Parts: sequence; structure tokens; C-alpha cells
Amino acid sequence: MKWIGQHIWDLVSRFRSHVYFEGVQLGIIESDGVLGVNADGKVVKSVPPSAQLIKTAVSTTNANHAVTFVADTDGAAGDSLLVNNTFLYNPSIKSFSVKAGDIMSQTNISPGHTQLWNTDNDANPATLKFYKKRKDGVGVNDNVAAVDGDQVGSITWYGTDAQTSPQWWREYATIIGSIEEGDQGDECGKLTLKVGNNNTPTDGLVLTGNKTTAGQVDVAIGSSPTSQTTINGDLTVQNTADDNARPVLKLFNNRASNNTNGGATGEIHFSGKDANNLAVSGEVMYGMIECTAIDVTASTEDSRITFYNRFNGTLVNKLILAEFGGVNSVTGDTRLFGYGHFNDYIRITETASGSQQPRLMLDYSDNIVVAHDPLGKIEWYNPDCGENTIEIRGVADDGHSTVNNLNHGDSRIEFWTRESIGANDYNYNGSSETAELTKAMTISHDNIVTLEHELVVKGNKIRDNDNVACVTFDSSGNTTIAGTLNASLTGNVTGNAATATALQNARTIGGVSFDGTADIDLPGVNTAGSQDTTGNAATATAAKNVTGQASTDVNISSNKDVIVTIDSDNNTTNSFKVKNSSTELFSINEIGAVNFSGTVITNVNTGAGQLDIQTDGNINFTVDRSNNSNNNYFSFINYNQEVARIDDSGNLRLEGTGLSNGTNASNFRISSSRILDIQHAGAYDINLGNATNSDVLKVQGDSEVVTVNGALTVSGDITANGNIVGDGNTNLTGVKTITAGGNITGKQYQVFPSSFVDDIGTSEVFIPIHGTTFEQSTVYQDDTALLAPCDGRVVSVTLSMMSVTGTADVNVRVYSLPPNTSGTASPFTNSWVLEETEEVNITSSDDSHVVHFGFSNNKHFESTEKFAISIQADSDITGNTYIYATTVIEWDYNTLLGASSTYESAP
Repeated sequence: MKWIGQHIWDLVSRFRSHVYFEGVQLGIIESDGVLGVNADGKVVKSVPPSAQLIKTAVSTTNANHAVTFVADTDGAAGDSLLVNNTFLYNPSIKSFSVKAGDIMSQTNISPGHTQLWNTDNDANPATLKFYKKRKDGVGVNDNVAAVDGDQVGSITWYGTDAQTSPQWWREYATIIGSIEEGDQGDECGKLTLKVGNNNTPTDGLVLTGNKTTAGQVDVAIGSSPTSQTTINGDLTVQNTADDNARPVLKLFNNRASNNTNGGATGEIHFSGKDANNLAVSGEVMYGMIECTAIDVTASTEDSRITFYNRFNGTLVNKLILAEFGGVNSVTGDTRLFGYGHFNDYIRITETASGSQQPRLMLDYSDNIVVAHDPLGKIEWYNPDCGENTIEIRGVADDGHSTVNNLNHGDSRIEFWTRESIGANDYNYNGSSETAELTKAMTISHDNIVTLEHELVVKGNKIRDNDNVACVTFDSSGNTTIAGTLNASLTGNVTGNAATATALQNARTIGGVSFDGTADIDLPGVNTAGSQDTTGNAATATAAKNVTGQASTDVNISSNKDVIVTIDSDNNTTNSFKVKNSSTELFSINEIGAVNFSGTVITNVNTGAGQLDIQTDGNINFTVDRSNNSNNNYFSFINYNQEVARIDDSGNLRLEGTGLSNGTNASNFRISSSRILDIQHAGAYDINLGNATNSDVLKVQGDSEVVTVNGALTVSGDITANGNIVGDGNTNLTGVKTITAGGNITGKQYQVFPSSFVDDIGTSEVFIPIHGTTFEQSTVYQDDTALLAPCDGRVVSVTLSMMSVTGTADVNVRVYSLPPNTSGTASPFTNSWVLEETEEVNITSSDDSHVVHFGFSNNKHFESTEKFAISIQADSDITGNTYIYATTVIEWDYNTLLGASSTYESAP
């Protein structure tokens, strides 16, 4: 047992260690009745400040417990509230208001509501100020200098998390004001807006006063490389200072590590929606500008800028700006080229009206140009060999002067080409076997064309400005000059002169000398006698037989047509025949019919590309002409392999793998006046499709299954001895009757009459999908909640209301409930899941109108889940009236529950 001294000692120790009061009653604190602890740890009564907070009396009948604080410096209400006044806020009081001026009373304040008032007749705002001052409590002047980074004040928003037990307070948002620079005269502040992210306060917006530039405030948005900033409207970057500084929009890839070759430095996207908003995200990228670091070596950095546009639904790069000049040289050229899969080009187009023409300008801006200075060039560059293959150069003939625009000088255009290099002449690793560019042609300022090599004319004529053929060539190399050739010719001239007095050397013709000065007579030609001749006669009056010499070919040749005429008087039937010693091999009669006695027609030219048979009429191929044998056929043979055959019954047999028409052909049609029977042997399938989808229609012979991948449009009936199965994406259009010996699966609609009686208002009620004509206020009633045997969705709810008297936004909602969950749960306790909401505005003029709520194609429930449909308006729009309702449900029978079992979750 303790003696009394011990009890006193324990009481003193307890009071010194833990001072607290028990059973304290509510009351009014005196104006100077604030207790505190001094520097020695003693409890003392505070000295009344020059101004203090006065709490007006709280009425016990005031359910809101509103409290008004005003400042009092002289015992009278209405004084200004000082910043250093301190008050304690009781959490049991739902709100408080602070104002300068008269004492105010506040009623009907929502819980957790705070107001700052300024009722003075001036333009000053109601102000909430935070003061930060460091003190060390040493001496009379205990002030301590501020430190850069000190936080001056903050406002934090706390809320609970989604748990119920235990439930934690979480920081969801914070505004922090801090000191960026505290030096006198250079003071800069920093304002940080943070938001919760994965239970961590994260910078979202930071405003910082710039320490080095007066009047400059820097802004940082986002905290991670994936942060996104959305600006609704225009973004303007401007310079309002009166100087030549240009506004800058900078994309800075401030990566943690050093950049590498090929690293991306920034992109600009141009996005929008398409006509049907088909993109999953609702956004289609129509263009992009991309900048890539090609060489990140310090002081020699190279980059590439690529411009993309969308073509046939795909983003492709169409324009690239890249450096390809000298190594480590600031004089390196910039490469501009178009990019495509097949044809690369850059198009320059002038769309403005007037005489302007599209142009590509090479601007040589040197003030003084010396003769033979290059003015610019266009190069064709081959990246495979790293060289230019063609160049067009502009060169100054004379010096140019820009003084008073008096002399612009003459110029010329030079065309340079590179000789083709063989595969063994060039080495990527630096072989010296390279061909140099050589000048091929020059066009001078006076339009004179100079060729450095041969002139090849494609065609057989050279024309003058009047389109007159001045020079004509033939295939044998002969040249004809129209008109008179005025020229001084030096050297030998081969050919015929238009006129000549005599031959330089006489020639003997048929034994008679001829020098060109007079005619001669030839025996056997124009005088009596005989003449041995060789060669061909221009004409022959009549010849019965032409017999060649033994073992020698008989040749008939001509630079023009060779015409053989039979039956010139057209009064008998004659033929042109080719025979061997005894048998007729080939004949053409006077009406053009061709007869062969052989068995083969061969194109003996082994290098010929093709053999053409052409006609303006029909081409008939006849087999078994006498109709006295069977099993004859017309065959197509590739070398020694038969590839196709048509027999005498009209049957076509193909040995290949495909039957196709050309890309420029019209529709390909297979038709029959009777049944079209397509069969195959063995366990193979028949697939119908195109180059992209090879099995749009698939016939599996052994399984007796026909599969359609896509929509099926039928104008008649569909009859099947087996099952009809849909995969959820197959639509049947235009079908009149469907008959199946088995099951019809896939997605199918079911219509439920769901009419009911109700007063449509602000209370959420559930539509009786079946069973009764009264709505239900609880979701678990059996006539409102249905148990799904398979996956599905609510397609639509269609209503017609009588006696509509008001205007409201009416919402129809779809809920689902997983298995192994109490069906009596309210949808607001996180048991029932809200799947989708559709809203329609209804006015009093919609009385007896039809109101249709159409839902998306998204799945609303799975097999084993319950689903229900509710209706709610934001105001009362009807009395207790009859509402006609029809509900359409889509069932996906491909997910129908199978064998008997129990389920604790959706399969």
C-alpha cells in the first residue's frame, strides 16, 4: 500500500508528463483566456494581442452550427482581421466564414464549406495569405534568413481511399508556394501544383520565376516522359518584347543517358477523326514531322527530318531532309528527296491563277560572279555506290556584275553523266576503280548545242522549225538530205551525188564501157544478142516452172511486200501450195483457207517471244472433223508437259493450280444453263476468296461444312441438313426462310414485350423485362433481373409514354451481376456493375411519341451473370401512366453453357 507522499509524487509526475483535462464542458472562451507553454515548459496564460478573434454565440437550435469570426481590436465588432491572429477550428462545426466588416451570420451552409468575404466598398479581393518566417528564439532579434527551397505555404486536399475497412486518408492534390531565390532584390518564387499518382504526390504544373532574366516566368507541365498535355483551342507562341528575338517552340528529348545514333529527338503529330470514327482511340494520325539524330558525335552532329502523310490508311514518309555532304564539314549539302514504294518523285505545282509557272529555283547569291564560276547544279545521287550518276550544271560564261543591274553576263548549261561500272570495278571498302563524271552536252547562251560524244536519233527524221523533214535515215544507214546541201566537203564522200558530169573512172557493164557521159547498148537487153545475168528480175511476163540448182536454196527477198496472186481473173478455185517431192504439205486457197497435212506447227525461231494468231472474226478449232472417232481432244502443251485439254465433249481439264484473268480485265464469270457442279477428289477443300482473304467462302467436302467469313446476302431461302453456326461477325441479309436439320448458333436477337405502369421521375426503377406490368424499385425481382445462359448485350429499349407533362433527361441503364454474388444487393454498393447508360431528352411535346434508346455493340453480360435495365429522369415528367416498352436482347449462342455443372464465376 502506497503512503500519501507517494500518491502526491505520482500526481505531480503525471501532471508534469501528461497534462490533460477530463470532463471539460463547452463554454465561451474569454478574450484573454488562451493557455500556452512558455520557454521554461510552464503552462501560462497568453497576453491579449492587439487584435483577437471573437466567436459569436452559437444557437443550439441552429442545426448547421455556423460560426462567424471577426476581428476585434477595441472591443467593438467590425475591425480588420490581422494575419497573425490565431484561432482553432472545431471539427464539429461544419463551416465558418471570415469577413472584414460587420459581424455576419451564415445559414444553410453545406458541410465542409469555407468562405472568405470582403464587403468593403472597394476593388480589393478577399485574401488568404500564408507567411513563412524563420526564427531561432535566441536573443531579442531572433530572425533567421530564408533559405532557397523553403516552402512558404501549401493547400492540400485529402480524401479516403476506396476501401471500407480499414479506410485511409490519402493526399489527392496539393498546391505549394516556395522560395526559389531569396537574395534581396532578386527574390523569385515557385508555385507547384501536385496531384496524386499511384498514391504519390506528383508534380503536374510548376511555375518558376527565372533567377537571371527579369520578368520571365518558366512553366513546366507534366512529370514523366509519357505525360500528356491537351490544349483545347489555339496555342500561340509570341514575343511581346520590342526586340528581334524570335519566339521558340522547342522539343527537347532530355533523356537520362547520352543520346545514341538513330535516337529520336522529337515528333509533331497532326491528328483528327475519320468519317466514321473507326479508330479505337477516336483519333487518326494524318501527318507527322519527325526529327532523328543520325550522328551524335560531339561537335559533328548530323540529323534527319522526315515528313509523313497518310496514304490508303497507312502513315508513310514522303519527304526527308538529311545531311550528305563532306564528313565533319559545315558545308555539307542538305538532301531533299521523296520516298515511295515504287516511284519516287517531288512534285512542284503552281495553283494560283495568272501567268505564274511551277519552278525550282537555285539562287546563287554571290554579288560578283567570275567567268566559269558554277551557278548551281542538280544531281542524281545513287546511295548504293555513294556517287552522283547524273548532274546538270549552270556555269557562267562571262563575269556577272550586280552594280546597277547593268551586266548579268552570259551563261551555259552543262549535262554530265557517269559511265556504267561493272560489278568487279567498284569496291564499297574504298577501291579506286571508279568512273568519273564526264561532260556529255552543253547548251550555250546563244542556244547552240554541243555534243561531246555520238548523236543517236530515235526515229528516222530530223525536222526543222516548220516540221519539215530535213534529214531522213533508213534502217540500212542511208541518209537523205532534203533540198540542197550547201557545204564545203573535204575527204571522201560515199553515196550518190545529185548531179555529175562524168564518172572519175569508167566502168564496164555487160562488156560495154560506161563513163556516164552517154547511153550504152547492151546485147540481149536493148539490142540483139545474149547476156548472162545473175540476181533477180524486176518482172517476169510468164513462168511455168522455177527450178533451183541442186543442193542450193532458192531465195526470194524484197525490201517491200512479196505478192503472190492466184486466180487473177477470179473465175476458178486455185490454191497456193507447198509440196515435197510427192505430198502436198501446205496450201492457201483463194478465199484464205489454210490446209496442213502435217502434225506440228512450230515457231523455229528459238528466241521468239510469242506466236500471234489474229483475226477480226472467229477462230474455230475442229477435232474429229469427220465425226467418226471418239476421245479426241484439243491440248495445250508446255514443252513436253500437258497443261490444259478440251475434249470432243467440251470438257476442260487443267493441270495447273489457278484459273485467273488479268488485272485490266472486267468481271470473270462462270455460267451454266443447267446445274453448275464443282467437285474435287480426295480430302481437299474448295476455297473462294481474293488476294487478301483466301477463304471468304470455304467448302469442306469431307466434313460437309460451308463456312462464310463475312456477311452473307441471300435473296431466297437457306436450307441446311446440319448446323448453321455464326462466329459473331457474320450477318445474314435478305434471307426469307432458314431451315436447318441441326442447331442455328451465333448471335441472334430476341424481343421482349416489357410494357409497365409507372410515374417516371427522379427515382431509379427497373423495367420488368418480362412477367408483370409494374416497374420494380428493387433490382433483384425475378421480372426485372434475368439470368443469362450465354453472353449477350441489350440492343435497344423502345418506349412510348402517355401523358408526358414535363421536360427531363431520361436515362436507361444496363447493370450486370456476377455469379456467387447476392442478388439482393443494390446497384450502388458495388455489387451490381453499371455497364452502359443511354440518355434522351424528353419534352412535354413527346406525349405518345416513340423514344428509342440504342446501345453500343459492346457486350453487357456473360453467361451465368444476371442483368437488369433501369429508367430514371432528372425531374418528374409523368403521372402514374401506362408506358409501352419493347426490349431487344442479342444472345451469343456460341457461348451457350454446355454440360451440367456449377459455376462460381463466369466461364
